[in-house]
Amino acid sequence: MSYASTAQPEIFGSYRSSLDAESMALSAGDAGKQLYKFMQEDVLRYTIYVDLMFLNDFVFIDSIHQIHDYFLYHPDMIEPVLSICKQSVEMLGKDVQLILAYEVDPEINHDSLVLYVRQAYYPQDFFHKIDRIIQANEHLLSHRSGWITVTTDFNPPHR
Repeated sequence: MSYASTAQPEIFGSYRSSLDAESMALSAGDAGKQLYKFMQEDVLRYTIYVDLMFLNDFVFIDSIHQIHDYFLYHPDMIEPVLSICKQSVEMLGKDVQLILAYEVDPEINHDSLVLYVRQAYYPQDFFHKIDRIIQANEHLLSHRSGWITVTTDFNPPHR
């Protein structure tokens, strides 16, 4: 007899005898759950990628990898961020520059997104418009796992 014909049944036989049908089914179920989880994560990663590419058409995205990771951790924030960015363009016009940034407050170790609005000229009603954008989307931000702030840093737009 060859080595293969004598050694394999002994090795696999002892392994197989230690497993019963219930533990094999549990392992298969766990593997299925893991596969399903990986598939969900891949779908989420793809969805975030597509949404960021859509946003990139009218918003400058600063630190795109950090924002992508933020959305992975806070997937319930994708919809409100898209809505706020879209409404900002509609309400403020095409002369503004929107910058979506990821920021961490080191004092409280809290991360969030910030939508900076930049203009060459800041009219008197500028902050009233920003307040209207926030008020129009407040219902989308309540009970979410993250936060977005809409503000300006008073820098001129860069193109």
